[in-house]
Amino acid sequence: MRPGKPVGVGNVSELALAHGLGALPEVRACVPVHNESTVVALEAAGAAGLWLSSELTLDEVCVLARSSSVPVGLVVTGRARAMTSEHCVLSTTGACVHDCARCPQRARRLSLRDIDGNLLPVRTDIHGRSRIWAAHP
Repeated sequence: MRPGKPVGVGNVSELALAHGLGALPEVRACVPVHNESTVVALEAAGAAGLWLSSELTLDEVCVLARSSSVPVGLVVTGRARAMTSEHCVLSTTGACVHDCARCPQRARRLSLRDIDGNLLPVRTDIHGRSRIWAAHP
């Protein structure tokens, strides 16, 4: 972090540190910015920019952008991640070999079904963390 230079921050402690050092902190999307009161609070804490949550609708993004006195950004991806599980959800299939690197389940295209009947794709990494994706891109 350098005075007068932009820096991405991922939590309120980093925001306070960056602001205190005279940097230009941009609050990353991992800090949930979902409403105007959050925008106001982060600006008051020294945010020089905000990256909005990809969970927002376009209308919500437009409202927040108009309410912000600092630049806002949004990263658009093809499919939003619904959640990440630190534990392998594939192990619930009863076919866990306890060796993630050689797991035959990881090679399959698997999904969970939500309460509305939508299929949520599941991808599990070599460390056993499962990412569960939204049903629709």
